[in-house]
Amino acid sequence: MNRGRIIVIEGADASGKTSLGDRIHRVLGSAHRIHLRVHKRLPTWQYAAIRRAARFSCKGEHTILDRHFISEQIYAAVFRGGVTEEMDSFNRDQHKLLERAGAVYVLCTSKDTDASYNRYIEHAKKRSEWFGEDPRMWFVIKRYEQLWYGAHRDDIISPTMKAKGFHSFIDELTMHGGVKHNSMWVKNIHGSTSTMKDILYASNHASKLTHNI
Repeated sequence: MNRGRIIVIEGADASGKTSLGDRIHRVLGSAHRIHLRVHKRLPTWQYAAIRRAARFSCKGEHTILDRHFISEQIYAAVFRGGVTEEMDSFNRDQHKLLERAGAVYVLCTSKDTDASYNRYIEHAKKRSEWFGEDPRMWFVIKRYEQLWYGAHRDDIISPTMKAKGFHSFIDELTMHGGVKHNSMWVKNIHGSTSTMKDILYASNHASKLTHNI
């Protein structure tokens, strides 16, 4: 039996994640969809989501994770000063599990941060968003851009716990040239029609799922 695909969609609000998820669902025929839940026991939810996706994959069923630890790290950096070292350790471990499960990350981002931010504001005016018309969302959007393209450590938007000399996993990925050349990552620009081919190509070349997740 072929393994089911695990696709993690990441990006700021109004970056096209829902539309992309719908398109992936149609192309794959069916897929389970798990949405990030923010609560006091977030690491427990994050691990549970990976285990659930892995079980589906073993049965040949596909799973779309609508955000996971990446979004939590980026939003935390902008709105809360970053994640703790303990949370970062959990996230590094979760990344290893997703990597071993053959997951592919799809980053919804664009180099035009201002245009993306304006689209977010228009979106926030029409429907309720968690952060409303908060101008700090510009920095959130910029962080996703930096994660893809890379940035010097002194240019990173809101690096995690900078005063303590601690950089999170996402900071390190950004400082080391971003994820644009990593075969586990795919970029989706809002409204793009080529993303599905890239996702399926990346999924077909992902590592095999192991049984000890």
